[in-house]
Amino acid sequence: MTETGRNPLAKSFNTVSLIKFAFPSMVMMLFMGLYTIVDTVFVARFVDTNALSSINIVCPVINIIVGLGTMLATGGSAIVAKKWEMGK
Repeated sequence: MTETGRNPLAKSFNTVSLIKFAFPSMVMMLFMGLYTIVDTVFVARFVDTNALSSINIVCPVINIIVGLGTMLATGGSAIVAKKWEMGK
């Protein structure tokens, strides 16, 4: 079996296939941004300014945690894929 047949990521990518590959991540980022905006609007309208201030203080911390989790998940999946390819 050829290398491309065994590993679907071994083929050459063009712009369209790269966008298809990255599209789920882009949609997830869009919805996370919209969720943050809508949440902020509801808190600003229906709760007081102290609650809005607390959201603005905590939001960067949550983004750092999500970024670290994504980084560890991406690195972990790369390690698992490498070991899987080696047959371990």
